[in-house]
Amino acid sequence: MSNRLTFVSAYFCLGLGLLWPSAPVLANPVAEKALEAKIQGQLEAVLGPGKAKVTVSGGAERARRQSRSVTHHNPQTAHERIVSETRAGVTRRKVERIYTYDHSESLATEASGTLTQKSVSVIYEPPAPGEDPENAPPPLDPALVETIVRTTARINESQGDQLQISQVKMDTSAYDRLKAEMEKARQGTPFWLYGLCALGGITGGVGLGFFLARRRQRKAIPAWENPPALPVYPGIMAAEARLSVSANQALEQPRA
Repeated sequence: MSNRLTFVSAYFCLGLGLLWPSAPVLANPVAEKALEAKIQGQLEAVLGPGKAKVTVSGGAERARRQSRSVTHHNPQTAHERIVSETRAGVTRRKVERIYTYDHSESLATEASGTLTQKSVSVIYEPPAPGEDPENAPPPLDPALVETIVRTTARINESQGDQLQISQVKMDTSAYDRLKAEMEKARQGTPFWLYGLCALGGITGGVGLGFFLARRRQRKAIPAWENPPALPVYPGIMAAEARLSVSANQALEQPRA
């Protein structure tokens, strides 16, 4: 008699990674410019404004990728039975078991936008030594510049990335001239601004004078509305009264 175990479902742990990479497409100029600006900002923080120039080109934009992982764990016996078979005088026995287990599945998606097979070119001007050797800053290590660029751009030669860094003497005359003009414009005041202020002052003075004159005219009382009082003499008033009575009597007498 022999025992044979037949597993309908058996316990196992499986880690499966499935990738569906899409064909790379042409690089997005917006992504290239964004990477250039990012590297440029890091270098200018160390070297100073206008002391570095970064160019990113020849890259390919990685499309969306998905990674799938499946795991089976925690098996439990759901059903078990023993089956006996007799053939040619031989009895065979087998045990059938049905297992249940937990099924875990995860799906990770990598977003697009990562540049691969990119070419990064950097030229920079090392800082000039100071006039005072004792207080001058230490010289810049080229390895530091390369580390900054590699870390910021995520350079990986195994994926086809290329990096070129060179020290040059850069022409910053245009930048210096623009900076001087901006400083001059900030410190000096244009003449037309003085003229505008003077015109505004004259206009305000005329308007204020006109307003005060009108206000004074409105408050003044005209002479014909309130004539001045004359002095009163009793003798003159009595004579005027007698003269008025005599005139009235003469008018009332009949003519001959």
